[in-house]
Amino acid sequence: MKRRSFAAALACASLLAVTSLRADVTITSTNSGTGLGRVAAGQSVTFIKAKKMRLDTSVAGRTVSSIFDAEAGKMIILNPEKREATVMDATKLANMPGISPEKITARLTPNGQTKEVAGVTTNGYDLMIAVPMQSPAPGQPEMTMEMSGTVWIAKDAPGTAEYTQFFVAAAKAGMFVGGSGAAVGPQGAAMSQMNKMFADAGGIPYSTKLEMKLKGSPQMAAMMGQMGGTGFETTVVSISTDPVADEKFTIPAGWKTTTSK
Repeated sequence: MKRRSFAAALACASLLAVTSLRADVTITSTNSGTGLGRVAAGQSVTFIKAKKMRLDTSVAGRTVSSIFDAEAGKMIILNPEKREATVMDATKLANMPGISPEKITARLTPNGQTKEVAGVTTNGYDLMIAVPMQSPAPGQPEMTMEMSGTVWIAKDAPGTAEYTQFFVAAAKAGMFVGGSGAAVGPQGAAMSQMNKMFADAGGIPYSTKLEMKLKGSPQMAAMMGQMGGTGFETTVVSISTDPVADEKFTIPAGWKTTTSK
């Protein structure tokens, strides 16, 4: 009897472990950004299922959706207004013209502080990412886009394993995973590096406040100064580990599909 009870308990524990490994995660966040003298605010919802992620970003009543598949190395941009989908090779996007990934420097350093965000205790980190890039103006010196600020990471929050599993897989595949389909360029390269560091830290960023600056070109720096500060802030509102439908990661039936080379 004792052996049967032990076997039953072991089987139950194994089933729970497998179920946990297969759990999905949905992260709802509020976002705000500054740039060109303007402030934009909205909401984003991130869905993760195994090695796939979907990001829905809504600003001013308009939603942009991006699907990332770490196994296929693909990124899909969905345009609901036109009922169109654009499929891209995310491994090629990781090698953007004028940007050398091996030259990117990044640091994520614990600052010893804690803060409660959405009812969860998080640990503070100071973040700095520098992305050297060629100047768009011929004959101008190389510029560096620098992103810096503070991030609050929770390591024991629901969905942490699923979150880190996806971004580790994306990093191993060498694919671009930015904040949105439009974030391709130095900002996208920085965000890809940032997401990888969060995964390496083994947690979910519950609150992020960063500023971006351009260095190296006096003309560009002066122009950016006239436009006002550029940055963004993201705060997690809720996290769910309820199942996410497979349809979230596919192109809707009847949509026009274009493959970008």
